[in-house]
Amino acid sequence: TDDGSNDEEAGDIYSFISLHFRTTETSLLQRRRHGHTCMMAKLIEQRDKTIKLLSHMSASLKMQ
Repeated sequence: TDDGSNDEEAGDIYSFISLHFRTTETSLLQRRRHGHTCMMAKLIEQRDKTIKLLSHMSASLKMQ
């Protein structure tokens, strides 16, 4: 039986990761004045890839 627990779990992982990236981004934005722009761009790119992957994963979980 499908009780939707997979769904919830995927949502939890998703919000955990986006929270993690938000905090990382905030501290990076504060450090940005010291010339950490390249690192910043890399992390944002990484975050976007991770978010894409996560939405794909949660979509396929919903389809099961």
